[in-house]
Amino acid sequence: DNARKTNSGVSVLSRKPHNKQVPFITYEIDFFKDYIAISGNTGRSIESREMYLININTMELERITNNNVSDYNPVISPDNEALLFLQSNKENTQTYLMKYDFNSKEMDRVNTFEGTKYGLFQWLNNNRALLIKRGAGIPFVLDLKTGVTTEISLDRIYSIKVSPDEKKIVYLRIRKTEPRFDLYISDIDGSNVEKLTVADNIDIIAPQWFVE
Repeated sequence: DNARKTNSGVSVLSRKPHNKQVPFITYEIDFFKDYIAISGNTGRSIESREMYLININTMELERITNNNVSDYNPVISPDNEALLFLQSNKENTQTYLMKYDFNSKEMDRVNTFEGTKYGLFQWLNNNRALLIKRGAGIPFVLDLKTGVTTEISLDRIYSIKVSPDEKKIVYLRIRKTEPRFDLYISDIDGSNVEKLTVADNIDIIAPQWFVE
């Protein structure tokens, strides 16, 4: 299988041996070193997204889920050996944190959350994951081995990223008075907050860190 990504967010998949092309809708992408992880589907509803993986070296496309639920928020591990993503159950009453091993091809359920209002943003060092409880917008760190969670002293967070040295966080915070975001930076525990945006007409989506 080959995938060609377009600027519109719609890819075209070519399936051998008949080379039949089908439209493919890409909702979310994460890429790191050798892999690109994609949450998408072939035109079905957003509630039935599947998870795909592309090996950048071979350009082989692998579909790693095949179900009638939503697989979303793909995040590749810092060691480039596994993938974390969220999966809703069929009744939409729980959210599963899933792990897929690139080498063994094994899939495991790491954790279960009650409800479906969760977002996965980053796989940190020391086997930890950064998530957000939607609604209240409270970020927290999950220890993937013990299941212990540690909340960060913030709320109304829409999007968040930890710096490469894991000392700072940059995040979008929802205003109380209107559905707009402001960009902030702080220490990883939520202290020493600094607002980075001052204009009211700025729209910001998905802040990222870059290493020079």
